[in-house]
Amino acid sequence: MLLIFKTALLQLSCIIIFAFIYYFNNIHFEYNEKEPRRDKFIDFLLLSTTIQASIGFSGINPITDLGKFIVIIHQMLVTFFHILTIYVLKFYF
Repeated sequence: MLLIFKTALLQLSCIIIFAFIYYFNNIHFEYNEKEPRRDKFIDFLLLSTTIQASIGFSGINPITDLGKFIVIIHQMLVTFFHILTIYVLKFYF
């Protein structure tokens, strides 16, 4: 049970850390045409959560190379976390 808690804590902390990274680098992102630009933290938390959950649906898109690079790094970490979780759960359960 402790292993599951640690995994959930790792996922949650990654969501929050990347939400702050997206928020402080908001000039590298744009909202969809239908939405006005708000630059609220909750919007970047939603972006981070959808990327972490491998859904990838959000009203915010990266527009610069740096914004795209940050999203790529986030997606690579998510993939690594999923592989690590499967590997660990396979040997402990």
